[in-house]
Amino acid sequence: MVLDLAAMFFGSVRALMPFYAEQVFRVGAQGLGLLYAAPGVGALIAAITSGWVSGVRRPGMAVLLAVCAWGIGISAFGLMTEGMFLLALVLVAIAEAADVLSAIFRHTILQSVVREELRGRLTAMNGLFVIGGPNLGQVRAGAVAALVSPQFAVITGGLACVLSAIAVAIWAPELPRYERTTAVKDDEPQEVRGSDAAT
Repeated sequence: MVLDLAAMFFGSVRALMPFYAEQVFRVGAQGLGLLYAAPGVGALIAAITSGWVSGVRRPGMAVLLAVCAWGIGISAFGLMTEGMFLLALVLVAIAEAADVLSAIFRHTILQSVVREELRGRLTAMNGLFVIGGPNLGQVRAGAVAALVSPQFAVITGGLACVLSAIAVAIWAPELPRYERTTAVKDDEPQEVRGSDAAT
């Protein structure tokens, strides 16, 4: 949850999309609409092709890598200049797809290792992070843009996501080590191991 909050706080740059549409890409209102739609396209593609994630044995590491991909995608978007609008759309879509995969892996861990009596409360707390993180991120993006520049706000925000993932991996090494095994039989519950949080 801390990782997700950091990723959304530093990487949410929706508030700066009008600047990019008008001042960088010069694509007007229609282009702005495409910038707003691109994350939805990326999220949809990630969701409908996510069947492969069930075979990932280390969802903790997958979360970290997905957050890094999100941050790199956002930083790369911030580097785009006029004439690179289509590439910018692709980068935004890829970043959002990575965020969706991160959410899938986080929920997998949450459902696997949290005791049943605490699962509802932690799921509710996770919802607060999911809703609050992006909104706080817009404040950060706007404040940094006003102090320095919109491009600086986007690029450094994405890099901060990557650094946050590295920091969390160091702070909670059980996350990248977390490993789950598949059930031995179809009628047996899935066995989970490899994390202090699973005990």
